[in-house]
Amino acid sequence: MRMRTLFVFRLTLLLLACFAAEGVARAEQKQPIIDDEFVGPFASWVNVKTECGAVADGRADDSAAIQKGLDLINPANAKRKVLYFPAGTYRITKTLNVPRTEHAQTIGMGIIGEDPATTSIIWDGPPEGRMWYYSP
Repeated sequence: MRMRTLFVFRLTLLLLACFAAEGVARAEQKQPIIDDEFVGPFASWVNVKTECGAVADGRADDSAAIQKGLDLINPANAKRKVLYFPAGTYRITKTLNVPRTEHAQTIGMGIIGEDPATTSIIWDGPPEGRMWYYSP
């Protein structure tokens, strides 16, 4: 009986050591490799920081800069239809408007952030206010 107890004890220690080693190995692993690759921004995109003056520090009010970018990509005949947000925190305090004068005006229009982990737009306007207004 003593021999069997010793065997079970050693087996338990061995299993615990294996699980601990696996936990350490998992903790040391880097982020998984994802084959998606971001190849932008493209010259055909409007950069809200470099072209429109957004600061993206989370303190400055970027409402006017973002609105400027939306105004650039909104016209039906706009050559560039994508508004690009590089990494940063964009603070807005006023409703951003995307008016539409004809049905197909906003077809192909897009808003793209560099990375969801490093790019955000935060609302700092009135609690009952709205961030976006798309007028049909």
